[in-house]
Amino acid sequence: MVEPNKPNSILHPVDFEIEAKRACALNFEDVKSTYPRLTEAKRPYVCIDLLYQHVLLVHGFGRFLAL
Repeated sequence: MVEPNKPNSILHPVDFEIEAKRACALNFEDVKSTYPRLTEAKRPYVCIDLLYQHVLLVHGFGRFLAL
């Protein structure tokens, strides 16, 4: 989602949604090639982690941003 060599990146909640849909559509073997920097221990959770981050940003933090 971000370039590891760049000092800054801008992400929006929709970026997490798009990436979550992509990750959740992959089978376990394809996760390794799609996300090569992801550790072996985190690969089984990439789908749920991205989905959680999206929901938290949109529905959890969304209320506080409107204040």
